[in-house]
Amino acid sequence: MGTLLTRNYKYRTAKQFMELFSSNSHRVYAVIGNDSASQTASDPTESLSSDFSFWDELKGIKRITSSDVSMVVPYGTGTSLVKLEDGVGFSEYDHALDLFGIPTKFLGYTVEDDRSTGRVRIWKCLFNNSGGNVAEDEIPEPADDTNVGIVTNTGSGEDGYHWKYMYSFRQNSIFFSEDINFKWMPVKSLSLKPSDSELLKQWNVQMAAVDGSVDSITHSSTFSGFTNGSAVTLTGGNNDFAGTIATLGAKQYVNITNGGTGYRSVSAIDVVGATSSEESALSAKISPISGHGFDAERELGAKDLMVTSQITDSDLDADTDIPRYATVALILDPIVSGSSQDDITTSGTSISSGSRTSGTSYLQAGLLKYSGQILYVDQRATITRNASNTDTIRLVIQF
Repeated sequence: MGTLLTRNYKYRTAKQFMELFSSNSHRVYAVIGNDSASQTASDPTESLSSDFSFWDELKGIKRITSSDVSMVVPYGTGTSLVKLEDGVGFSEYDHALDLFGIPTKFLGYTVEDDRSTGRVRIWKCLFNNSGGNVAEDEIPEPADDTNVGIVTNTGSGEDGYHWKYMYSFRQNSIFFSEDINFKWMPVKSLSLKPSDSELLKQWNVQMAAVDGSVDSITHSSTFSGFTNGSAVTLTGGNNDFAGTIATLGAKQYVNITNGGTGYRSVSAIDVVGATSSEESALSAKISPISGHGFDAERELGAKDLMVTSQITDSDLDADTDIPRYATVALILDPIVSGSSQDDITTSGTSISSGSRTSGTSYLQAGLLKYSGQILYVDQRATITRNASNTDTIRLVIQF
């Protein structure tokens, strides 16, 4: 019997875990500990003994709130999301393939120069001009993010790419990691109309998304040989698709004026004046459920969660020098000191918990040792602290 644990399952698991950080009944804290002599990164073990050691080495914890957590996606070499640069070739979105299983470069990002105010923009490639490369002068501009349709480069001398704008975020976002071996960026699908003018562009894309549309038609080889201006029609949806053959240099494409609605499959592509063998080389690409750009998280294959925390010396024991640490972790619902572990109440009819933490930060002395649930442990190479600095912790939990 064949089974499949889908990416949607992992995505939903990550989203449910994310809800812990905005819960009124639970509290999650970031932990740093183990200030002993220098150590190398190592794989943690799970046992009662290791839990004891974890608590014995704990130096301070700080609460994680919903603003400290984001869905993230990997980017760069070996992923589906790479920088949109001159000479880079992108694959086309294809509803019939798992574009994340063996990563296929169909997502691009652009970065503005000013890190403090600039934005990172994410684009989806719908058509690559039959395997062409991106031309530097035709990379989508920042102003193109106001277009809720398809950004097409189809004029004389242009690269022929068709791009769908997805969303943007500030380049100085704490969730944007540019370390060579730790490359992640945030992604968020909006559920409420934002007041921020930049986020409003993403909202407009979501609102304009069309379920079951066909926004690109690709060719199995080099798109050519059709009569320019010929009408293109589809069989399989609401029959409201409209497009014509257009020419760009030595190659062709379908200039789509109406992507239609309700397509779940396309049984035939008809081009006026073309033979059946010529038509069979064409493939209609159906939008994700609810349309391109409606759900950026799922369209980018998000299934991982970044948790961040900024720890200062005031979050640690002011009377004790903490020059280094080598353990970073997450703990759920520790109990404040002076309380007790879970116990049967005096009535003997129920189990009660000690007083759970609710404050912003605690030292080990303020907590009941060995309480709470250890959710995540990262034993990394020892990090040397500077008491005057803020330590920014980033943890990516992969589901």
